[in-house]
Amino acid sequence: MDNSGSPAPSADAAVAHPTEGGEPEASGALVPVSGQKPAKSDRRGRRLPDGWTPARTAATLDLETGHDPAWLERELDRFRDHWAAQPGAKGRKSDWDATWRNWLRRADDYAPSRPRGGAREGPDWDRLMARAVAADTADARALDGGAA
Repeated sequence: MDNSGSPAPSADAAVAHPTEGGEPEASGALVPVSGQKPAKSDRRGRRLPDGWTPARTAATLDLETGHDPAWLERELDRFRDHWAAQPGAKGRKSDWDATWRNWLRRADDYAPSRPRGGAREGPDWDRLMARAVAADTADARALDGGAA
């Protein structure tokens, strides 16, 4: 209920009902056209247009938050190249912006995991290199008869 004491409009109030002449009332509401199929090209989707850029919607911006602009540019280039190379029906989509949002979600899923805190994954390359240099130095001394 609003402050006027009248009940909130029902869900049906948002739909324009036809008048006696068959035309919808001029209420400003959109009237769905029943039985109309989308154009054949829309049902089959379309190829990614040359120079396509994703729409700057709240959903897209939310997915881009926290990513380096260079990373986003690389992902956009990868996205464009990937879909340009897809043959046939696989390369046609009905909503390229939704496809881009899914691409970003998957890019985060497939990104190499970053170690948290001070722990490092994998070998400590600095320590291994220092060990190799020390071993090479010891081998060189042994070959020279201990003179360094």
